[in-house]
Amino acid sequence: MSSLSLKNNTLISLLFAVFLITSVNVEYGMGISAILMLLVSVVGLIVTRGQDYPSLQSWEKYWLASLFFFVGLIYIDILRGFGDISDIDSQSRLLLAIPVYLYVRRVGANLNIVLVGFAIGTIVIGIYAWYQYVELGLTRAHGITNAVYYGDIVILFFLFCVYGALIAKNIWFKLFLFIAAIFGLYATLVSGTRGGWVTIPSILILLLTYNVWKISLLKRLSVSVLFLLILVSVYQSPNMGVQGRVNATIENVSEYFSKGKMSSIGYRLEMWKTSWLIAKNDNFLGNGPDDYRASAQKIVDTNQVHKGVTQFAGPHNQYFESMVNEGVFGLMSLLAIFFIPIRIILKNLRDPKRQHVSAMFVLTILVAYMEFMLSISSLTVQIMALFFAFSVSVFLGLFTHNRHYS
Repeated sequence: MSSLSLKNNTLISLLFAVFLITSVNVEYGMGISAILMLLVSVVGLIVTRGQDYPSLQSWEKYWLASLFFFVGLIYIDILRGFGDISDIDSQSRLLLAIPVYLYVRRVGANLNIVLVGFAIGTIVIGIYAWYQYVELGLTRAHGITNAVYYGDIVILFFLFCVYGALIAKNIWFKLFLFIAAIFGLYATLVSGTRGGWVTIPSILILLLTYNVWKISLLKRLSVSVLFLLILVSVYQSPNMGVQGRVNATIENVSEYFSKGKMSSIGYRLEMWKTSWLIAKNDNFLGNGPDDYRASAQKIVDTNQVHKGVTQFAGPHNQYFESMVNEGVFGLMSLLAIFFIPIRIILKNLRDPKRQHVSAMFVLTILVAYMEFMLSISSLTVQIMALFFAFSVSVFLGLFTHNRHYS
């Protein structure tokens, strides 16, 4: 059988590696790779349809239903005249990635190829970040997109290179991934994406708590202390700009609560307050994606929030975005997209007989995005939604495949 046969996982793994390498480095690279992954998956599902594969489990059906329900509510709003077809553009990627999940669920994925994609992509990210930050003198590296979206995605590259370095068997491959992780950490820091930085310690705590590497408590504590020392060193470094961003965050929060002074953080907090009041006024049934500014203006007119919130098209928070636009049902379907697989994955991690590698990859993406969504409406941003949809589909598909065949 050819190594690129649709009955094995080499081709889809190579395409996903290209997807990763081009993601924030090459304009349209991730989109083209995603289309090719979709086409290969559709054809692959047809080619392998006669073979005996396990049927969908109940949790998978609920998870797929939550994806359709989440996107379907937005379609219903559009049909009702609230917004236009462009409002569904980003979220529709969640549905387009379903064939990839179903295909990888059947044939699996080659994790070594995927890790090579992460490593190469991360090294390119680090070099480009250095060029933008040092050579061009930009205040924040941003790749081919916004610095916030860039920084959030790069954090995942860094984490996966670290994780890959820890699980790799070959010493040279381990070193390659470790070097890539350094490039990724650098890019993460010079992106200045402080909203995503909190993801790094939270994921580390998750990894150490579930002890996926099966190491002693002393070694886990040693890793934690080492990581803390690295964080302190980075914070103190005058060239990274981390200390300034952290201090500015503390000052912004303090001044918001003590003086009502507006900043990027102050506006976000005001938008969250505004979103809650809008949702409450609409009886938590939603008012459609085009009505945020008009609804915010009504709240401003009652002097309950700062007038500056009307300059924003949305609440900069995916949870509030879904609740304001699609109501409590939109919020519930959003949470279901994350918590249904998380519940199964955590159950898997508690079982010492189960294979934990693919589980940790998909759990990292899910937890990271749940944190990202606190500061941005991740699933309404094309690059963020596309990366999430196809990465989760590959890793969750691999996780399900391994559960069936391990």
